[in-house]
Amino acid sequence: MKHKIKASYKNVLLRALTVEDLELMRIWRNETQVDFLRKIDTITPEMQQEWFKRDNENIECCTFGIEEVDELNRLVGSVALYNFKDKTAECGRILIGDTAAHGRGIGYLAILLSLYIAFENLGFERVIADVHEENYAAVKNNMKAGFVVCGNHMDENGLKVLEIAVERADFYLKHDFLSEVVISGGEVK
Repeated sequence: MKHKIKASYKNVLLRALTVEDLELMRIWRNETQVDFLRKIDTITPEMQQEWFKRDNENIECCTFGIEEVDELNRLVGSVALYNFKDKTAECGRILIGDTAAHGRGIGYLAILLSLYIAFENLGFERVIADVHEENYAAVKNNMKAGFVVCGNHMDENGLKVLEIAVERADFYLKHDFLSEVVISGGEVK
């Protein structure tokens, strides 16, 4: 859905993905090192534009650009909340495409901010996710953010996928610093 939600904590800002972000996102998504996202043939600029249009029209999806807020203030990736059903949302599609941002805690903070938006702005009571067991950074970041393993299944390639979830109350109990998170622009269109 089209939105104006922003959330920041420490050196990370989540904000609406914009048209200006699309070419960089397309380049990152086409790179071969993206191992755990859904496999897609080479994405053309037209395909990226069409995805962005559908994403903004989908009322069960909220996609964010992840910015590292430092002297450069640059886009480093994206994350989404989607599959809104009852009081549950799914968190995922996270990509830290800027390799200079790897290993610096940005993925963890992006997940944390996504969860806070889901609970605080969008009113969800539970957030779920699927994460490949071999995606060690994602497993670590999600567990640190408060997710717990609820089950597992095998994907179409025979890789084990952990089914994880976090409840609103548990999230707030785990993170006593949430008052430091700044959220603005809760409008959705």
